[in-house]
Amino acid sequence: MIYEIRAKKYMDVGSISLERYYKNKAKAEEVVEKLNEYLNGMYFVNEIKLEDEEQK
Repeated sequence: MIYEIRAKKYMDVGSISLERYYKNKAKAEEVVEKLNEYLNGMYFVNEIKLEDEEQK
């Protein structure tokens, strides 16, 4: 599993990727926490399953 940081869109439904990926969920959440100090609630962590994980 990898963790991607995403930002919510203002006017549109959905989100966009910041193209920042982490193997460690705690590290990704720490980065999101720091980003949200500037724009509260704007950023979040998205979990991405890798192909080999889906086959198991």
